[in-house]
This record gives sequence, C-alpha cells and structure tokens, in this order.
Amino acid sequence: MPGGGVKLALAGTAAADWAKETAQTDLTARLEDSTVQAKVAVRNFSAPAINFDIAADKLNVDRYLPPKQAGAAGGGAGGTAKSGSGGERPIDLSVLKTLNASGSVRIGALTASNVKAQNVRVDVRAAGGRLDVSPMSASLYEGALAGSASVNANTNTFAAKQHLKGVNIGPLLRDAAQQDMLEGRGTVDLDVTSAGNTVSAIKRALNGAASVDLRDGAIKGVDIGGMLRKAQSLLGRGAAVEEQSQGGARTDFTSLSASFVLKDGVARNDDLDGRSPLLRLGGAGIVDIGAGTVDYTVKATLAATAKGQGGRDASEVRGITAPIRVTGAFDSLKYRLDAGALATDVAKDTLKRELERRLGGGQQQDGQPGGGIGDALRGLFRR
Repeated sequence: MPGGGVKLALAGTAAADWAKETAQTDLTARLEDSTVQAKVAVRNFSAPAINFDIAADKLNVDRYLPPKQAGAAGGGAGGTAKSGSGGERPIDLSVLKTLNASGSVRIGALTASNVKAQNVRVDVRAAGGRLDVSPMSASLYEGALAGSASVNANTNTFAAKQHLKGVNIGPLLRDAAQQDMLEGRGTVDLDVTSAGNTVSAIKRALNGAASVDLRDGAIKGVDIGGMLRKAQSLLGRGAAVEEQSQGGARTDFTSLSASFVLKDGVARNDDLDGRSPLLRLGGAGIVDIGAGTVDYTVKATLAATAKGQGGRDASEVRGITAPIRVTGAFDSLKYRLDAGALATDVAKDTLKRELERRLGGGQQQDGQPGGGIGDALRGLFRR
C-alpha cells in the first residue's frame, strides 16, 4: 500500500456454521474519510459461493493503488512497466477462474483511474471464469452513464457497452485520458470488444463502434477559421499553411457529430459533421488508438464572410471547401492546409459563378433568350 499501509476501523458482527459450511458478516468499515458498509454471505467453504451487498459514501480507489511508473505503457493498473524493462506486466485474471460471487455495489462518490463519478450503482456476477457487470449506472461530469461490461478470464477477452448522456466531454477527457482536445456537452456511445493480456495489446485489438454528438463546444489546439483566412493571403503563391497544435487556439462549434468503426485498434470515420455560424466541417480518416496517432482530413468550408486580424475580408474563400490534413500523435497534432489547392478551388468557383451570372438562367436581361454557355464562355474570355 502507498505509505506502507492505512488505518482501518471495523465494527459489526460475524457468524459461521462449520457443519453447514456457511458464514455471514455485517460490517461497517471506516477507511480514512470513507465509510463502507458490507454484508457478505458465504456457503460451501471448499468452493465458496459469495453473495454481497456493499455501500460506501465515498471512495478514492487511486489512493490505495501503487503510483504509476514513468513510461508506463498505456497507464492503468495493467499497463505499468516492469522495473528496468521496456515491457508491461501482464494483466492477471486468474482470480476470476475460481471466483463464484454475486451482489451489488453502491458508492456515493467514486474516484477511479482519476475519473470522478457520483451515485454509482453496479450489479456484479462472477462464475466460470467470467465477470459480468450489468447493469451499471452513474452520474459523472454533469451527465449520466448507463451500460455494462464483461471480462472472460478463460480467453482474456473484454467487452463494454456504454451510453453517456449530457456529459461534459472536456473534463472527462482530461481526467480519463490526460487529453485536452475537445469541449462540449452531449452524447457518447461505445460498444467495443477486445482481447489481450496487457493494456497495449487490448488497445491494439479493439473492435466495435463508437459515436459522439456534442453541442456548444470547441476543437482545441487549432483555429480552422484562422487557417482559412491565412491561406487566403497566400493564394497564388502555391504555399501551404502548417500549424502545430497549440494552447489557446480553438475552433468553436454549435454542433459536432461523428461515428466510428473500430477494427484492430484503429477507429475509422467518414461522417464528421461540424457546424457553426462561421464554418461547416466534414471529414474522413483514422484514429490509431494502439499507436496513439491520427491521420485525418478535415474538409472546412467558410460559411459566411469573416474578418480576420487587421480586418482582412475572407469572402474570397467563402463557400470554398478546403482540405486540412491532421496528422501526428494525440498530444502533438499537426495541421496542414495546401493554399495552392485552395487557389485552384477558388478559381473553379469563380469561373462557375461567372458562368452562372452570364448565362442568367438562359435569358438575357431584356427577357430575350440567352446565347447559351458557348456565348457566355466566349464573352468571359474576351474580358
């Protein structure tokens, strides 16, 4: 235990009937600032079957776990690196192979893996080497969680199905993944399976689906509108706008949604839909969860005339869709917009608008039939 141990005060009753091979306890434990009440019944001492009901007012699990070592792969209890080696300690599930237990756990306020939750309720069943947690529910980060999870010690497989509603995604990501890349409130759905005996192996074997639907938030680390305005100043030079993810930069949105298909630790998306009064965002690409990297192309459209720094007018690129390539590790993403490609799209859009103006819907201004696209093109290039 951290610090060599903890003080624990116990009060309650216990009884055992050796002839019938049964025992039961009703205990109240005071553990630092936590109060835990536990009722446990056991039958068949040679192969115990355990039934339990546990309630705690608050519990910080992280306080009683050893600190994570620097360089631990994947973090968490199963991902701690061995001292002096570059490997990982395997996740030991052997205790589940002989465990026969069922019951419920209720915790008023819980901290685990730095994630904070309230009103936690889980029902647990362990038998035949399998652990099922269903249902599970909690209040967390201004929203609610409902779902289930399972572990099979016989095959080292894992599954989770979670629905988060009304959750504040920013502080959740900062606490759970130490990532500060997204803000907003909304819905997150997760339905995944995996297998492996280390945290890294589990990440590389993730399969399933996930989706996110957020409102009134921001993509942090990049100002896409600013990149478009900067690209306008480079039109005709064939240059590119490249930016590193940076603190303080952000792209605000009123809505943002995306769904992902996960296979072998790689999440693929092709339906990004982000909206704000200034921008429209689409996109497609991959997030490699196992490697911790991104390779994604955001398609950004400036939806309205916008003034950049110094009052620069961005109407030249209004309505033009610009591809922005996003690459790199989660904590050091790079953004690249090809101003040369943007210039080509601007030229095409200008030509299209001029043709539409000259064709005038197939009629001249005096109401007489127009000369058609051929005359419009000849007129355009005589200018």
